[in-house]
Parts: sequence; C-alpha cells; structure tokens
Amino acid sequence: MGLHHDDMKASWIELLGAALIPSAVRDKPLIHPGHNCGIPEGTTTTPNQDHSKISTHGFWNPGIVTIFDVSIANTNASLNLQVSSKKVLTRIKKSKKEKYLGPLCEQWKNFTPLIYSVDSLAGKEVKSAHRKISLLQLEKWGKTHSVVASFVNMKIALSLACSLSMCLHNSHNYPLRPHTWVDWTHGGSKFHLHQ
Repeated sequence: MGLHHDDMKASWIELLGAALIPSAVRDKPLIHPGHNCGIPEGTTTTPNQDHSKISTHGFWNPGIVTIFDVSIANTNASLNLQVSSKKVLTRIKKSKKEKYLGPLCEQWKNFTPLIYSVDSLAGKEVKSAHRKISLLQLEKWGKTHSVVASFVNMKIALSLACSLSMCLHNSHNYPLRPHTWVDWTHGGSKFHLHQ
C-alpha cells in the first residue's frame, strides 16, 4: 500500500505547509537510530530515510522538530480478522513508538504516528493532530473553528477515500491518479479535485 501512503502523506504535507510555513515541512527526513537501539558498540550506523515520514519544525512545541509517520492499516487482512480494528491500530502504534520514540527523544524531537485504518478509523494521535492543525490554520484564515476543522477532516477523508478506492480497484499502475489541491491564497475557500 506504499502508493496509498504517499497520497495520504501528500495531503498531510500540504496541510502542514499551509498551517505552518512550507519551509518548516520536510518530506523523508533522515532519522538517526540513536544510542539504545540494539546496535553493537563500535558499529557505524547510517541515518534511516524512511519514505512514510514527514518532519515539521514547531508543530507541537515552538522550536522542536516533530516526526510524523503516516500509515494506512489493512484491518480487513486475514491476520487481523479475529481482532477489532481499534486493537490493530493500537498494536501498530505501539510497534512504531517502540522503534522511533526512544531515539527521537534522545535527539529532542517529538514523534507522532498518524495511523488510519481502511475502514476510516483513526488513532488518538491522529485526532490530536487534526485538532492542532485546525487551530494553527484558524489563526491564519480568520474563520470559525468548525469551518476549519471540517475542512481539515474533509481533506484527509477525501485523500483516504481516493487511496482506498485505488487499492480496491488494484490500480497500482493507474496512469491518472486523482489529486486534490487547495487555493490557500483565499483561506482555503477553493477546494479542487482534478485528474
């Protein structure tokens, strides 16, 4: 589902760039593994450049870098049929935090897993990030909170729906992928879907 993660990640990059400033958002940041990650002493480690990551400067705290890990979980896979969707999301969140939270905290960085399920569920961190990005855009646009929050939720929901539609149609080599874009100069009032 890498292509579909990329679509969701592109939506987050656009929203973060509009809420903060575009230069504060980076795609595919380098993540150093840290000291306590099970690598033998004396071994040189190279930074990990993971394609599902986004780096922002000043999202949760001023002056602090936050690493977002965007992923879509297939809760309908045969491995997950006996488990509730919420438990699948919790398991994925736990494994991502075990892998990244310690090393990133050593580097004074925040880590937020943005995990969605194919049936449109979202983890607790996702909901907090939606609220925070809505508040950041609220300050810029001067609109009511309900309008901005609805816009953010709609942008993410549309991106998830497009990603899942391509997944269901097995269109990994689909030549024309629909994308959404927003005219941010008018406070996000113009939302476009084009191919």
